[in-house]
Amino acid sequence: MLLIILKLLLAILLSSILTVPMPFPLFVQPALAEAQTDTQQIQTVVVRQLTTPGLPADANPRVTHIAIVQNYAIAGWLLGEGGGEMLLVKREGKWQVLTGGGGAMNTTTLVEKGVPENIAMQLVRQYQKQWNQRGQ
Repeated sequence: MLLIILKLLLAILLSSILTVPMPFPLFVQPALAEAQTDTQQIQTVVVRQLTTPGLPADANPRVTHIAIVQNYAIAGWLLGEGGGEMLLVKREGKWQVLTGGGGAMNTTTLVEKGVPENIAMQLVRQYQKQWNQRGQ
């Protein structure tokens, strides 16, 4: 019982430190730990993509939502007052941006960019579920 309480306290502490809300505690399973690594990698790639020379100090590029299905991901981001989404693919163990911009991506857009339809549908469902749960 004490171990469970300690794990819960650790999860609460870590979730308050992390800049991107995690959909799961860090200690659950090895497969989830790998997904968390993917989440961190995606966050780094997206923020790097948004960060440009001359960016105002208060622009604060950040990732708000990430949906991952196999080797594809959608990341929602904010930059100052604006925001959008990026589509990423994992190739040779590294996440890369395929496309991105303002506005929302739908299944048709993802398929047009080369995402298999079944994965595109899962990504959109997962992303919308996160959006609805977090209220933005």
